Amino acid sequence: MASLSHLNSLIQQEELKFVFVGGKGGVGKTTSSSAIATLFAKYGKKRTLLVSTDPAHSLGDAFRMEFSNIPTSPNNIPNLHVMEIDPSESMKEHLSDWTKLANGLTGDSSNDDGENTMKEKINSFQSWLSGIPGIDEATALSQAITHIESGNYDIIVFDTAPTGHTLKLLALPDIIQAGITKIQSWSSTLYGYWDAMKGLATSGSTAESSKRTSAKEEISRKLSTYKRDIQKVALMLKDQLRTRFVVVCIAEYLSISETKRLLCELRTNQVKASHVIVNQLVIQDALTSAQLEELEALAEVGNLELNQDLLKRTIHACRLTTSRKVIQTKYLNTLKESDEVKDLDGLCEV
Repeated sequence: MASLSHLNSLIQQEELKFVFVGGKGGVGKTTSSSAIATLFAKYGKKRTLLVSTDPAHSLGDAFRMEFSNIPTSPNNIPNLHVMEIDPSESMKEHLSDWTKLANGLTGDSSNDDGENTMKEKINSFQSWLSGIPGIDEATALSQAITHIESGNYDIIVFDTAPTGHTLKLLALPDIIQAGITKIQSWSSTLYGYWDAMKGLATSGSTAESSKRTSAKEEISRKLSTYKRDIQKVALMLKDQLRTRFVVVCIAEYLSISETKRLLCELRTNQVKASHVIVNQLVIQDALTSAQLEELEALAEVGNLELNQDLLKRTIHACRLTTSRKVIQTKYLNTLKESDEVKDLDGLCEV
């Protein structure tokens, strides 16, 4: 049986900077991403950051300790740091900055129509931004990229949200480009209002005018920074040299079907998938149908030296695992024979 040793080709890629681990909920993404990050840190000797962007964080359970949005080293694993980023909290913090800017431009008590219009424009932009599917996770990812740029880490492993969230993230590059155009349009509009208000602003206090000028400069800086950050996420996802996607699944109909669909989406969006991990397999240790029949025949003999209740329970458990082995073998072969996995670097059976 193949094993995680098939991931050696992933660990040995020197150019690699980003590894995404994704798949259907409940298939073992967190344990797989934890294992991959540990392989990079322990055997690849790379300074590794493991990041969870799944709102339902469970890295703490995997390592039996608590994590936050500050990189923390797990016990006894050199070269590895772990952090959990809540995408919704990151987005809330990001949007609150725009609210502060709106108040900084207009003042909380302003009654001027021009100033109120400018505030409405910023609030409208804020509302539009929060409605983009996947933008919260993109914002969280942009935070993680800064850790690579800092030079503190050689590679980042992402424990992502379930497939539905991932597919939204894959659609982001096109949406992001539309967002950049939208941001630039808003910037021009906002500055148009600003210029129209200059005459009005001269009647105010010097302190108020200075406050507004500072807010205008902050808007310009923030728009530029946000444009750069979301472009980085788009480039990271499609980076054929530095980014790989590892899909985790189990050998059941729904999971295999979703895995094949995800692999197609990744290929369509020019995201390089390298491995599939098929998790929770019993096909190596479970009895074959012939072995199960032999065990049942022994039970029918009624050997008095055996605890009959224990024997019945044992046979029942063996029937369950043998049935599961038959199902898993069927769907594992379905995956192996599919076109979606032909060009992958490895299929790992765990």
